[in-house]
Amino acid sequence: MKLTRVLHVGVVGDLPGGMAQVVNEYLTWHFRATTHQAVASTHGRHDLLAPARWLRAALRLVAFRLSGRRRVLAVHLSQGGSFIREGSLVALARAIRLPVAIHVHGSSFVGFSERHPKLVRTVLSKARIVLPLSDATQQAIAHLCLSVPVIRIRNGVALPAYQAATRNKRILMAGEIGYRKGADVLLQAWEPLSEAYPDWELVLAGPLTMATLQPRIEELPRVTWLGPIHHDDLMNLMRTSYIAVLPSRNEALPMFLLEAMSHGCAAVGTNVGQVADLISPSTGRLIEPDDVLALKEALNQLMHDVPETIRHGERARTIIEATYSSSAIGEELDRLWLSVL
Repeated sequence: MKLTRVLHVGVVGDLPGGMAQVVNEYLTWHFRATTHQAVASTHGRHDLLAPARWLRAALRLVAFRLSGRRRVLAVHLSQGGSFIREGSLVALARAIRLPVAIHVHGSSFVGFSERHPKLVRTVLSKARIVLPLSDATQQAIAHLCLSVPVIRIRNGVALPAYQAATRNKRILMAGEIGYRKGADVLLQAWEPLSEAYPDWELVLAGPLTMATLQPRIEELPRVTWLGPIHHDDLMNLMRTSYIAVLPSRNEALPMFLLEAMSHGCAAVGTNVGQVADLISPSTGRLIEPDDVLALKEALNQLMHDVPETIRHGERARTIIEATYSSSAIGEELDRLWLSVL
């Protein structure tokens, strides 16, 4: 069978952020009916080369369209400027008759669509299918009354091979270390825990987006901020940590928790986006955003009973394999991409 080629456009590369990791995952999966390539239209915020990347992506789209008939463009959008930058590429694809599937990411999409409904409707209506990640995003798009199918999908990960690694008494948080991810709440919860558990450490991996956190990180005991790190290094941290924590104020379906759970970490997350679908009492702890006491108690329970925490991590890996692995959702994605033809 001749495979259909899918070209992904958006944030591409070994960069912080869930959107880049989603695209990176697709590039490594083995699909039955599609092959995958990617081109970066941006490297995220404060990208001085964004205009040059956009032009390169536009030229790549044209070449991709001319290279054959069975071609699909998968455009990854979030909110804000991406509806101008990637949205203009969607318009170009429509003009050259290249079928488009739009993947809608972005923790703040709902608010953005309420403020700019005309822009969002204009861009999304140029696709042949729209694929949001969360119920809230799907409902917000439904209010725009599009004439194209809108089907919620799940993020997924390639299940890593099991490795019997020695785990450290480590709590790991990765992604943007700032307000939206609740890093300030985590540091407040950590202060009393660091005194009660002197053999545990807290490791933060990712760019610091809240400047006031720097002195707080430096003054608290056994807190290490690594800054942005290579994805392979992050995977190694997941393999050797007991707990993954993400006390976000806003999320869709965070790749960090999916990846950490696939490596056998017990998970602590907040009841935002689709996180409640991911975390149960058997795999970790689900709390409300901004609740320092609840976060402290959730971490305390897992740190106090390491054998049970290990069992949580094992069950988490089983859940990821059954519901969020490439083998579990790859065929569905194939079907959706092919439907635009």
